[in-house]
Amino acid sequence: GFLVPSLSPFRKTRTGLGFSPWTADIGTPIHAPDDFDLEARIKAALSGDLEN
Repeated sequence: GFLVPSLSPFRKTRTGLGFSPWTADIGTPIHAPDDFDLEARIKAALSGDLEN
């Protein structure tokens, strides 16, 4: 069947090669510091408090 491009997990690049944004090598990954509290940051963002 025909896949609607916006619903397909893969995108076609200009050269026609399959491209998956989930597995693409986009360079050096950004690592959060070990003491980075993601959940606290999300809660702060949701409450509009990002001063710390």
